[in-house]
Amino acid sequence: MISKVGKRWRKMKNSARRLLFKRYTAFGWTALALLISSIQSCNSSKSPAFDEDAKNKVIAEATAFLQDYYAAVCEDGLLREFEFLDSTTDFHWKPLGTEKVLTYDTISAMVRRNIQAIDSTCPTWTELTVTATANDSAHYAGKLHSWTATLDGDTISEDFVEMGNLIKRQGRWWLLNGETKDKL
Repeated sequence: MISKVGKRWRKMKNSARRLLFKRYTAFGWTALALLISSIQSCNSSKSPAFDEDAKNKVIAEATAFLQDYYAAVCEDGLLREFEFLDSTTDFHWKPLGTEKVLTYDTISAMVRRNIQAIDSTCPTWTELTVTATANDSAHYAGKLHSWTATLDGDTISEDFVEMGNLIKRQGRWWLLNGETKDKL
């Protein structure tokens, strides 16, 4: 059974069919080109290009952030780490020796409770790899050596692995999430 449109199409002369087909095809290609152009212009206005220079900039900034983070902890103690942690609900951390993922508030309470027993602590990177994932985010993984002096006179020396994600918000970097392991 042929529809009314199909019957009309058959009755048209070939030249009229070609003209109609060309008109609608040209309209379709024009509409498609406009759609693609508008999508590209929207995307390009939202974020700058993520080329090799941008990746290298992210890697340099994120590496400096991570170095500064642990240098601050070495100089002034564990409370300085809160200047580097993202305090939003996006933050989470999985500490060494637990399967539990902890929130910012939980980490804050633990550090503030345990800091009374610590005289000083100094974690330092022995290996660090940073991968730029966007203009405002990076992933890192590395090996740390840490020593801690307690008020009881004990010294604890540890080697462990840390990996996580950084995010750049309001012009500065923040530690967003991650975990500490005893090995890769």
